[in-house]
Amino acid sequence: MSNVSTALPSAIETAARVTGTHALRAVDYLRVSTEEQKKGYGVARQSRKTLRHIALKQWEHVGTYKDEGVSGSLEAADRGDLKRLMEDAQKFPRPFDIVVVPDGRVIGRKGRAFWRWVWALEDLGVYVAVVADDYDNTTTEGRKKMRRDADYAETEWETIRDRTQGGLQEKAELIPAAHIGGRPPYGYRIADRGTPGSYLVIDQDEAEAIRHVYELVVGEGLNLRQATIRLNAEGITARSGKAWTRDNLRDRVMSTPVLDGLLVFRGKHAKTDENGNPLWGDTVRIELPRILSEEQSAELQRKVAETAKHSSGQREFYPLTGRVLSLCRRTYTGISRASERKDARYYRCAGSAPRDPSQRPCGCSYIDADALEAYVWKHVTEIASDSEKLQELAAEWIGMAEGDKSALGCVSYVDLDVSRSHFVGRHDLTNTQWAKLEPLLPVGKKPGRPPVHTKRQLIDGIRWRTRAGAPWRDVPERYGPWETVYGLFRRWQRDGTWHRIFEQLQAQADAEGLITWDVSVDSTIARAHQHAAGARKKGICRSSRQAVCSSSPTTTGSDAPGAG
Repeated sequence: MSNVSTALPSAIETAARVTGTHALRAVDYLRVSTEEQKKGYGVARQSRKTLRHIALKQWEHVGTYKDEGVSGSLEAADRGDLKRLMEDAQKFPRPFDIVVVPDGRVIGRKGRAFWRWVWALEDLGVYVAVVADDYDNTTTEGRKKMRRDADYAETEWETIRDRTQGGLQEKAELIPAAHIGGRPPYGYRIADRGTPGSYLVIDQDEAEAIRHVYELVVGEGLNLRQATIRLNAEGITARSGKAWTRDNLRDRVMSTPVLDGLLVFRGKHAKTDENGNPLWGDTVRIELPRILSEEQSAELQRKVAETAKHSSGQREFYPLTGRVLSLCRRTYTGISRASERKDARYYRCAGSAPRDPSQRPCGCSYIDADALEAYVWKHVTEIASDSEKLQELAAEWIGMAEGDKSALGCVSYVDLDVSRSHFVGRHDLTNTQWAKLEPLLPVGKKPGRPPVHTKRQLIDGIRWRTRAGAPWRDVPERYGPWETVYGLFRRWQRDGTWHRIFEQLQAQADAEGLITWDVSVDSTIARAHQHAAGARKKGICRSSRQAVCSSSPTTTGSDAPGAG
């Protein structure tokens, strides 16, 4: 066999080989990167060019893929229709032979986005044609032209980025109360929106709500939760029009713009170089018109801190926080009631103090912490002293166990632990696991194009973040933007989606005999988070109603200790 390399076959030769006497089957890919182009003539103009080119080449047009309002710096997996194109290219029989684009910038402004896509198509036997200079990668000369075009596109993208970042830096430094982009902080609105000189001014309605919170906390002595209930009762809603939650109110009213009249551009979340300096310019402190005076801000912070100090001064250590399920299927959290009785420690159901004040408390009773912890510790020591049981647990963890499954089967069913509203596992979801999980996910009701990032991709991102213990901003790009990953996690956490999924998975696992409903203990250490109540104090392993000791393993509390 000869080792002499040969040039890639031409498009016409490919057509003859793949489709016999039929014309080459072509699809065109169109992309515009801004919302302004999306509303204008960008895609239509590109379509006229590609269709004319296909007709001149006497190819058969069999379909169109288009991404509107999508950046060219993104790779194929991060673009909705381009991802669909790649999936179609892998089908057998293949539905097309060549992809036509109006120019190289449509493929990608970054070289890595450009070449990964082209190489992936080449591996599948699909070629790319560029209308602007009338070339394709079916010949060596066409490949050279394509490489030059990609280099030019990336250079242009870098130039645009540098100019844009420079413009933002100049605006932040020169324009008072400059609006750099994004949604304005609560209490402010954008003046001269859509112009280069846009800036922030006080939104009188939102500012009035902030001043009302100040009067409730400082004047009437309410805490933030009580202030939240009062606002909702008075019909004062958040910016979204929804009822306030305590966390939302705290984040809006206790923000730096509200308290200090400052907005930091290129602050702690800015991209930095190897020396820790902002990559695209200096940090700028943008002064905003104050909603509260300096004295009012200091007094508000002092009052809120007093409330926090009052509760934190009585904190103890609660090793079972988040590991006990109540009858309403919420988790128990440690809480001190030392004001009623010295050293009184209890576990309280999260449902008895919902984040949303509009929700009714569940009514679950408090559990005596000492009694519950002693009960759990008793079973832990029994297991620890049983060498055969320890060997079974160890074998189960390393995948050698056969026969009976413990309650860990509920978690390993899809490596999912929704009782704590997050995922645990060592790897991304397998196809088998996804097949079990996907039917349980909520289905979107809004029509339109499919989302750029799939649910599976985002869920794997949540799993990665949970396993790594890293900040949300460090979620790898392959899972999509960290804001999108966190947004899905937070949205499903608030509306109870994780809880509903867990119940359905648990029911499936129970029906298949994967759960043994007896006492079992998580093989991991029952540790407290660094910010958990009383994490710095001593404490070790009291109960009113039946409780379920869980996260991975689950125990019914039919013989749990009595109420305290």
